[in-house]
Amino acid sequence: DLANFVTKTVAMMRSFHDLDAATLHAISVPVLVMAGDRDVITPEHEAELARTVPHGELAIFPAAEHGEYIGAAESPHPGARLLAHGIETIETFLGE
Repeated sequence: DLANFVTKTVAMMRSFHDLDAATLHAISVPVLVMAGDRDVITPEHEAELARTVPHGELAIFPAAEHGEYIGAAESPHPGARLLAHGIETIETFLGE
C-alpha cells in the first residue's frame, strides 16, 4: 500500500550516506538541486549540496514536501499544486 511505501522511502532517504566532497567537486555538469521546505532532507543540507557541486543551482519550493513539486506519487500530496512551477524551474534550468 502507498502509506507503507512512503514510510519505507522516507526511512531509506534518512539513512542514505552522502557522497564525499571530492566526488561532488568532480561533477562537471550543471546540477539542479530541488527540494521542498518540508522535505525529508533539510533545506540547509540541500543548500550545502548545491554549494559543493561546482555548477550547482538550488530550488526550494515553499510549503512543499518531498517530490510534491514534480508530482511524485509518493509525496503526501501528489498532484498539480506545485507541478507547473516545478516544470517551469526545470525548463529554466535546462534553458528551454
